[in-house]
Amino acid sequence: MQRLVVSASAVVSVGQAARLLPIAERDGRRWLRTRGLVRDLDGRSVVVWGDVVRELGRPADEPPATRALPREKL
Repeated sequence: MQRLVVSASAVVSVGQAARLLPIAERDGRRWLRTRGLVRDLDGRSVVVWGDVVRELGRPADEPPATRALPREKL
C-alpha cells in the first residue's frame, strides 16, 4: 500500500495522486480537480498530498476549502 508511506509534504503529479486514491484513476483525477487540489508548478499540474489527506478528513456536508489564487499585475 504505497499511499501509507507518502509524506504529507510530498508534491506528486496528478496521475500519481489519482493512483494513490482507492478509486479508478479517471475518477481520482476528476475528484482532485473538482476539489481544487491541483496546483501549477511552472506549467505542470501537481498535487500536495497533505491537501488530499485534509480534504478526505473534511466533513461531507462542509463545502470544499477554497484557495486564494495568486494575484498578477495587469
